[in-house]
Amino acid sequence: MQFLTELHGSFATKDAAQDDKLFRLAGLCRGGMSQSRLPFHLTSGIIRVCLDLTGLFRNKDIRPVLMIRLARRGARKQPHYRIVVIEKERARNGRPVEVVGTYNPRTNPASVELKRDRVEYWVSKGAQMSDRVNKLFSKAPAPAAGTAA
Repeated sequence: MQFLTELHGSFATKDAAQDDKLFRLAGLCRGGMSQSRLPFHLTSGIIRVCLDLTGLFRNKDIRPVLMIRLARRGARKQPHYRIVVIEKERARNGRPVEVVGTYNPRTNPASVELKRDRVEYWVSKGAQMSDRVNKLFSKAPAPAAGTAA
């Protein structure tokens, strides 16, 4: 109760137009609270704090989910794919975060070029591989273990 009176004192100097706006946002009217009596006087300060707190909790930890998937390139009936790191909600050929490789199914055998270190980096950051990219990643030959100079 003391906390609420302190809040009331700190927000008492705000203008009346903003108070009315906040009361309307909260679904209350200034004078007509006779049906539901509260043990304290509801002020704009209390409403403002409640609205701020709901905003804080609602938007907490909203991060885009990253996917490593194929983005189609090439002409009709001549597919060529880029392996891209992209936000899950974006379109198939939308703007990627990073291009980490290419895949050409038209060569015999199909050619796959991957930046394995970048793929592993993005997976460590939480990116998820699509089923097809996971297959390509597991089939693609690992780079030579140690090239002697």
